[in-house]
Amino acid sequence: MQIRFVSLISQQNKPLYIQTFLPETGSKTFVKSEDDEMNELLKYNFLSHMSLDVFESPFGPPTDTALEGKPSLLFVQDGILVYGSETQTGLKVVIGCSRYCPPKNTKPMEEGETVKDNVVEDPGSLGNIEGFANTDVIEVNDLSEITTRIRKEYLRVTCNPFFDVDGEMEIQNPKFDRNIKSLIDEFNSKH
Repeated sequence: MQIRFVSLISQQNKPLYIQTFLPETGSKTFVKSEDDEMNELLKYNFLSHMSLDVFESPFGPPTDTALEGKPSLLFVQDGILVYGSETQTGLKVVIGCSRYCPPKNTKPMEEGETVKDNVVEDPGSLGNIEGFANTDVIEVNDLSEITTRIRKEYLRVTCNPFFDVDGEMEIQNPKFDRNIKSLIDEFNSKH
């Protein structure tokens, strides 16, 4: 499983930052044209906005994990698992992960094939849906660690005296982009 997008959303539900991480060239789901790439970008942007409905819903993420700052599975849409957490200050961190990423050095799954071995039985896993394989689920600690590191990068940017926190402008900082990309690349290389 790999992270496909990260978004940060303000307390007033204004998107502060959205970055996508498209599959590599060798994968079966590689985006082939600029139109396909634009569709993927729009899809991830839309999924970020859909997560706001879940955060605002009275049936939203469980409060016990939210209080600990751990992300919860918000919903699954178009093969993307969308996880989210909200800080005490109202900052929402939303992460979208691909539903399945085959292990490296294996042939891609053919259409109609399913993963049947290694069924998840660990209740401590996020997205523990019957029929998922171990490769399909990100452990709570792994996802909690990456959201914590993303929040730390956000704090580094917002603590800059030249950043307008009150206006809640979008984060357009090349260094922040690079740091988030390196965090996600490191995470994706391990999973």
